[in-house]
Amino acid sequence: MIEFLKGILLQKDPIHLLIDVNGVGYGVNVSVRTSEKCANIQEEIALPVYLHVKEGIMELYGFLSEIEKEVFLRLITVSGIGPKIALRMLSEIAPEALVSEVINGNIRQLTALKGIGKKTAEVMVASLRSPFSKLKITEQAKTQKFESYDKTLSDTIKALIALGVKESSAQTAAEKAYDALDRKSTTSQTIPEALKLL
Repeated sequence: MIEFLKGILLQKDPIHLLIDVNGVGYGVNVSVRTSEKCANIQEEIALPVYLHVKEGIMELYGFLSEIEKEVFLRLITVSGIGPKIALRMLSEIAPEALVSEVINGNIRQLTALKGIGKKTAEVMVASLRSPFSKLKITEQAKTQKFESYDKTLSDTIKALIALGVKESSAQTAAEKAYDALDRKSTTSQTIPEALKLL
């Protein structure tokens, strides 16, 4: 089983990476979030991976962190959620935030994710609440997740939390506002847009 890859990043698309590992090119499916934050072309990259085998087809999935990988592996145990849907979910919401929404039983926030209906959201909460609650997402990890964002987005999230907004809601609103502004806005421009989404 392939658990980890380290090599030179040759190509990077929004949901796919090509990594040269000692002369062998590995195609790796990733979330948009992982693609945005990983290494640049021709730089060294190292990431945990998961080899998915189904009906004779083998596909590699890569992750920015072990937490993202663990959340992904839990998601694909849910009926109706395959690897592609799980990656799409992790492209829209940080794994730590997704864990929080499931543990809190926030069906409304989960159904806001593309392709996730109320029934699937309810199954997610019922089947993943317990295993997600056992994940070791420490306060340090929660702080580090902000540091991995673009500084404008990170500062916007922190500002919303300082204004009393719940962490998961702040993150979702900030990301949507920042994306709506084509990721070119300043923190002072992003905050008002994010507040409109709350």
